[in-house]
Amino acid sequence: DVVTTGLSTNEVIEVIAAQGGKVAGVASIIDRSNGTAKFNAPFKPLAKVEVKTYEEKDCPLCKKGLPVTKPGSRK
Repeated sequence: DVVTTGLSTNEVIEVIAAQGGKVAGVASIIDRSNGTAKFNAPFKPLAKVEVKTYEEKDCPLCKKGLPVTKPGSRK
């Protein structure tokens, strides 16, 4: 999978902990969090990809009036 914020992974870690389990480590194919995803276990992505993110006021596509068609992977 791809880690962007780490939110989904941390939700799963919480479910495991609530059932008495302990996560030994977290792995992903791609880490695109730019170092912001934090877990209470070692994190080993196969590859790290730097992705620029912008506030709406600084977004070059927003400045051109282009609509956001898919703002994220979570529904």
